[in-house]
Amino acid sequence: MSNLTDWGLPKDYVNPSKIGPYLKLDPANKLGVRLRILGSFKDPRLAIRGFEGWEYITDQVTGQEMKRPHRVPMSNRNDLVRAGRDEIKHFWALAIYNYTLDCVQCWQINQSTIQTRIEDLVEIHGAPNGYDLQAIRTGTTKNDTKYVIEKIEPKGDEHLAINALEESTIDLRQLFVGGDIMTPLEEKASGGDSEKPNRVVTRSDLKPIELVRNRIEGAQTYEQLDEALLLRDTYVERGDISKAELLALKAVERSTKERLADEEVA
Repeated sequence: MSNLTDWGLPKDYVNPSKIGPYLKLDPANKLGVRLRILGSFKDPRLAIRGFEGWEYITDQVTGQEMKRPHRVPMSNRNDLVRAGRDEIKHFWALAIYNYTLDCVQCWQINQSTIQTRIEDLVEIHGAPNGYDLQAIRTGTTKNDTKYVIEKIEPKGDEHLAINALEESTIDLRQLFVGGDIMTPLEEKASGGDSEKPNRVVTRSDLKPIELVRNRIEGAQTYEQLDEALLLRDTYVERGDISKAELLALKAVERSTKERLADEEVA
């Protein structure tokens, strides 16, 4: 037993504040993250491919300019070009089970090296929802950051991933409409990962929590993050964001602060 368990904390205790909807590979974690990819690109709720660019918009409440990601399916790349989006990149988004945090998360992969590595593993071992992966990040700057993705031996607890998926409401198609990925769309896409959701959702339809989440996630500086948090507080005071939603936004805030700190080092 460790001092923590002697003190009364469970052996598998994880601070809830560290649990968020997106997987973050922390270079400080030398062992990396043990995970299970939960689906395939045949089910766009659990795996999608597309392109991501950055758009600038004016917030309707504060009047401040903000930067946020704009994602489109594979066949719609020209939409980003015509709209003048910056830094257009091909991305994957995969629903995964994080064994450490015991939760379903989205693993957005913009790095071609990780995509290629997973493709190689699939060629050798088959679909990745049939085995566990260990994902490790080393380095803290753009020049020295590297990723190691390896297939690992099963530990007999694969049922945890299956059970978590059955209970999860994750729907990665929400990334294409700027919605909450933990809220399912009303209708399924009609065919493959290149299809848009059948339900028409515009960015003006977004709820206050979705608007604030997008702004926090899209912050490129601490000043933009402060503006996003001010907007959050405004909605909270109005009663447009519940206490439960506020807790979820605090997790997004922590992730964004960690990203900005990493970029500051780089």
